Amino acid sequence: CWEDIGSFTDQIRIMARTRAMISLPGSDIMNGIFVQDHTPLVLYCRKVEGYEGYDSSNERTYWFDHLDYVDAQTEDCNSTNISYRMKLQKKGKYRVKVWYTDVNLDSLKDRLIRLGLKPVAEEEEERNQ
Repeated sequence: CWEDIGSFTDQIRIMARTRAMISLPGSDIMNGIFVQDHTPLVLYCRKVEGYEGYDSSNERTYWFDHLDYVDAQTEDCNSTNISYRMKLQKKGKYRVKVWYTDVNLDSLKDRLIRLGLKPVAEEEEERNQ
């Protein structure tokens, strides 16, 4: 969460060095406007209690589709690369349903490679040659 990062300046500094941003929809992706040109922004869906279906990214529609320097992509909510699980959590004197989005990491790695990103270890090896 961004509130744990510190100052807004620190958040901008982090985003300026970000090679790829992977997020669920919501306000957490708004700092994505500070990424470098052509940084992939990969958005996964979120399951919302009391809503049939999934919450994809209205932020992408309202913001990132209008920024030509961000490569925003949304994962298909019904993709086999995503699974959703519900957990009951205590909130005060109540128990509430909280949904988690699980992403297949091998699939995500393949997707980032297709987007032109190499694993850090490979880039370091190339620099050292």
